[in-house]
Amino acid sequence: MASGYGAIPTAVITSQQESAAGQPEASSKWPLLRRPRTPKKSTQIGLALLILVSAGVLLFLQNEIFERIKRPLPIHSDEYHYIPIDISHLFNNIAAGPGADFDPHYHSHFAAEHLPTTSFTYDGVKFILPANWSDGQPDNVIPHGETIHLKDSTYIRELHVLYAGDWIDGESGNKFTLNYEDGSSEQVEVSAKNWWTLHWLNQGVIRTPYHYRHDGTKNHNLTMIYHWSAGTRSQSPVVSISLPQAHWPNHFHLFSLSLVPSHTTPRDNKRPPKIPLISIRRQTVTTKWRTIDGVKAYAIELSVVNPLPSRYTRHDGHDDGRLWIKGPFYFELEGDDVRTVQPGMVARIMPGDEAKVKVWVEVIDLKEKTKRTRGRNLATVIVRDTKGMEVYRFGRYDLGFEKEGGLARRLEENTLDTPEWWLRSGTMQNSGFCKSFCLATCAPTVSPTTAYSIHWGLYSIPAYAPKGWYAAWYWWWMHKWTNNDNGFWRYHREHYGTDLVYDDFIDMFNPVKFNASEWIDLFAESGAKYFVLVTKHHDGWALFDTKNTTHRSTYHLGPKRDYIRELFDAAKNERPELKRGTYITMPE
Repeated sequence: MASGYGAIPTAVITSQQESAAGQPEASSKWPLLRRPRTPKKSTQIGLALLILVSAGVLLFLQNEIFERIKRPLPIHSDEYHYIPIDISHLFNNIAAGPGADFDPHYHSHFAAEHLPTTSFTYDGVKFILPANWSDGQPDNVIPHGETIHLKDSTYIRELHVLYAGDWIDGESGNKFTLNYEDGSSEQVEVSAKNWWTLHWLNQGVIRTPYHYRHDGTKNHNLTMIYHWSAGTRSQSPVVSISLPQAHWPNHFHLFSLSLVPSHTTPRDNKRPPKIPLISIRRQTVTTKWRTIDGVKAYAIELSVVNPLPSRYTRHDGHDDGRLWIKGPFYFELEGDDVRTVQPGMVARIMPGDEAKVKVWVEVIDLKEKTKRTRGRNLATVIVRDTKGMEVYRFGRYDLGFEKEGGLARRLEENTLDTPEWWLRSGTMQNSGFCKSFCLATCAPTVSPTTAYSIHWGLYSIPAYAPKGWYAAWYWWWMHKWTNNDNGFWRYHREHYGTDLVYDDFIDMFNPVKFNASEWIDLFAESGAKYFVLVTKHHDGWALFDTKNTTHRSTYHLGPKRDYIRELFDAAKNERPELKRGTYITMPE
């Protein structure tokens, strides 16, 4: 039998073979067999450590496997579905081409030659449009509460429309009603903008350089069709959609309607899915930038979606959280033209919800690249876990730096996004978007807002507006209708008579107690992070030195002071942390 000490016979040592000293006597026939040695203490410690490490690894793997079973990673999807809805059977108005009468006030209409045909895609959603705008057939609907019944009831997470109002000023509220399978309903309201405006502040997604008047001549104001979308609750499938009721004088014209469905299990499967789903809804290149580790980094915003219906937030009356996207996950962009400087992060997203993630990137050789190519700027979205391991990789997105509306073009045209300091100022935390402070008199009062928007001018003398109107438009409206139906006109006659005209307020405008330092202290001590002053409103009265352009200002007439410079100098020297802004309007 083979021994651990060599291929020798094994001898049995008995007590008779041991000497009085307790040691075995040497055998002349067999070599002496020694007892195995006891392991050294260091070896024992090593074995113990090995056992402990092995147990720790097994415990970690067990916990990791259990955690994955308990909180599985979401399935990721590059697909984002949409459902175009055919509403052509409801069309009752002609917006372009022969017989068009889009605007009932002035009998004008769109330029058919500049409108897209058949379909139009915006924000990843496809819309159905007429194949021919010049065939004299109705191409849009002025709704009167019609109801569209869906062929199949569907869980919906977004409603998208293409529309335009037919007036030239103001907006109107129009409510869509979504009717659900469980008998409930939900209203979503669009504040409808009008098809053309002198200001061009709110540009539509479909733009034409002009439209036609009733006599066939061109009105060369930018003319538009707008896009609007609303998120909807997806606790139950939508069975029908009721359109808004028409308003006078601003009609709401609906051109197209599309729906974005939630991702669902088959309708015959009443159980929710077993794991969550993650998707990238959109990627937006912004002009927001900040310096990070010495690098000028631009923000690219990703909309990260959990596209499951919100009904899955509750299962048997209790939200077990299994279908939440649970992070944290870190988002990076990788491409030939970009390098991630600071990743964006998502902690968790419930079903039916989305989160906006800001990824800060360095754009490589933007100006030089713009000169040599107008090609695509492709980038991949990479998602990592807390250990830096890649868990997802999304598509190849075209960031379009050099395209119209892209980063390079916008930087050249100076069409910039809201700066980061404004977002960090806390303004967005206030309800109503921004609590502004409008001065109707010469002395401001304390207001606990985070920002001040200041209107101050000749209209501060009468300091009047009917309920729902703006005092700053006093000059405009007092001349609009010269009858008692006009509250401005009536107020002016009652308080100033018929001989005093608006420009007579110039001699009355003399704020001798104005102190720029006191204003700046008020802003800062009330918690404001910035202020914006209207330097000239529509009445053409300016608060600054207008040089040789016009003498209709406080510098050349009345108090003979440049209030803008006084206020800005005080802010710069005494409260440099306070951001300064100006606003100027077009003359009427």
